[in-house]
Amino acid sequence: MHNRILSGVLVCALLGGFSAPSQALDTDPAGPNNINEAAAFFTKLAQTSSNPIIAGFARENLKRLRSDNLLASAETELIPSQQPVKTLAVVSLLPQVDNTYVVPAVVNKKFMATFLVDTGASYTVITPQTAMALGVDYTDNPQTVPVTTANGTVEAPLVTLKQISLGGMKVENVQAVVADLGDAPQLSGLLGMSFFQGMDIAFRQDKLVISR
Repeated sequence: MHNRILSGVLVCALLGGFSAPSQALDTDPAGPNNINEAAAFFTKLAQTSSNPIIAGFARENLKRLRSDNLLASAETELIPSQQPVKTLAVVSLLPQVDNTYVVPAVVNKKFMATFLVDTGASYTVITPQTAMALGVDYTDNPQTVPVTTANGTVEAPLVTLKQISLGGMKVENVQAVVADLGDAPQLSGLLGMSFFQGMDIAFRQDKLVISR
């Protein structure tokens, strides 16, 4: 089955800057207000974005929210429960002129990158320009994965990034696909589940909250 690299749930909204205090996570990060806020955000994004790739992401997110019955469950009051202590990072969302949000992350401890966040993608994505800046040679890489783009499905090289740090939350040996993101030159790539695996993700007004 083809991995859906460039589409996903929570594509553009889960993005932001740096700050990472550690504390107990005492509320459910996927509460009803967050789901409704996400739905409203994706609806506006799909209607207003001039970037067809970004608008497509937003429409796909709305479909996934409905298909997973998240919007319906958001109307149901959640029963409070005892939550384990987790490491928490709070990241500021940084709006862009095209109604999207980006998050700065540090790749391989030296390169400042700007990412959209796509938790529906199996892999993190970096652009060829980002790979070149990082000194990552992918041209002779025999391992590839199918990537769905605006021009159809192509085979894209798969590489391993030594580390990605977002808001102080660090993940080692992140698998990433090298793929062009079209007319979004300000982007270094997308953060997918190869980074977010094992984390909880939530919106808090203009913040992204991640924990594990």
